[in-house]
Amino acid sequence: MMNHLIKKIKIIIFFLLLSGMFLAQLSAQTAARIEALLNESAICWDTAAAFVLEAAGYAVFSDSQEAFKFAMSRNWLPKESKPGEAARLNGVALLVMQAFDLKGGIGYSIAKNPHYAYRELTYQKIIQGRTDPQMTVSGNDFLYILGRVLSLVGDSPAISPAGIVEEQAEKAKLHEIAGMLKAIPERPILVTGHTALAGSRDDQLLTSWERAQSVAVYLVEPGVRDMNHITVHGYGAEWPIAGGRTPAGMAANRRVEIVIADN
Repeated sequence: MMNHLIKKIKIIIFFLLLSGMFLAQLSAQTAARIEALLNESAICWDTAAAFVLEAAGYAVFSDSQEAFKFAMSRNWLPKESKPGEAARLNGVALLVMQAFDLKGGIGYSIAKNPHYAYRELTYQKIIQGRTDPQMTVSGNDFLYILGRVLSLVGDSPAISPAGIVEEQAEKAKLHEIAGMLKAIPERPILVTGHTALAGSRDDQLLTSWERAQSVAVYLVEPGVRDMNHITVHGYGAEWPIAGGRTPAGMAANRRVEIVIADN
């Protein structure tokens, strides 16, 4: 049953960071924080506040408690939130909307509460799938949400703490994909890169190929596949999946797809 499902899967990875930074290039402290977060089954309010505020470009706080106090003082967290308690999805949505100053519909503009913040992030497909707004948030899901927001706002990838978090969110997803691909080593895979409609066609083709190649190399290093069983192709902006004239559409089109081929 598992193999039957896997062979039909087309995996789309949204590459939000184009600088090519890897974990080895991060400071040991930052890498350790992110690694610890990825292992959390339910993040706490203060941890969420620290990461979101840092990603949004606020000053790095001395500890997560200070970040929590800062967010609470601005009503960016639900009133009942307490440090050390598991954060809920709708409250995380409010924190993200407020810290990044994201605009929403009439309901959110008037109320600016967790309910409408959750609806806005769901509508914008930053929160995906059938989810309970009251559910707790794992570290992996939190980083994925944060990465999607960063792609929407177009954060500078090369220098900011936001870029580090964004990169790690995508690396976490790649790690999950690598584990799945290891379970079916006999199947070759096709890795295709895609870009937004920006720059010349030659630049788009080169960028998309480099993007796909970086994923292929990532899969080769841990032994998921050897290069003889990976085909890499860059399609530039030829196959968009969203409108190419808006920031959200351009972010969606900057992606890599992994297709598991039949033998």
